[in-house]
Amino acid sequence: MQPTDSSKFTDKAWEAIVNSQDVARRGKHQQLEVEHVTIAMLEQDGIAKTILDKAGIDPVKLSGSHSSPEKYKYRVLSLIIISHP
Repeated sequence: MQPTDSSKFTDKAWEAIVNSQDVARRGKHQQLEVEHVTIAMLEQDGIAKTILDKAGIDPVKLSGSHSSPEKYKYRVLSLIIISHP
């Protein structure tokens, strides 16, 4: 299900939802996954980058290659574990 009522979201959240569709297309993925939304949020200049910076996680490494959502999940988990031993 795709959200269709932008009034229920902040401007940045709606922008991330819309841009996540482009992220999925770039990866030639047919389904929109939470990883696509995450990457779209990391591509914005917003709160997601700030939170990751404060947590000691490099947003650039996190948003690197994402050939499949499953591989991206493992990349996120490994970066979190490495950053916080």
